[in-house]
Amino acid sequence: PTMGGLVFLIASVLVAFFFALFSNQLSNNVGMILFILVLYGLIGFLDDFLKVFRKINEGLNPKQKLALQLLGGVIFY
Repeated sequence: PTMGGLVFLIASVLVAFFFALFSNQLSNNVGMILFILVLYGLIGFLDDFLKVFRKINEGLNPKQKLALQLLGGVIFY
């Protein structure tokens, strides 16, 4: 569904935030995973934004999505 990942993204970030708040622990691993999760969420948001608001039927094409995901993976690594 369009913008469906937004719910998952918000829930994941909130759970990690409250975990860190109440346990006083937020490891680098959790931070890195949240970073890539948000980055990939932004790619999905951009795709949906192009479909809905810019009226581009296809949104991002598969090559553009792959390129952005690979860039995210390189940044993450």
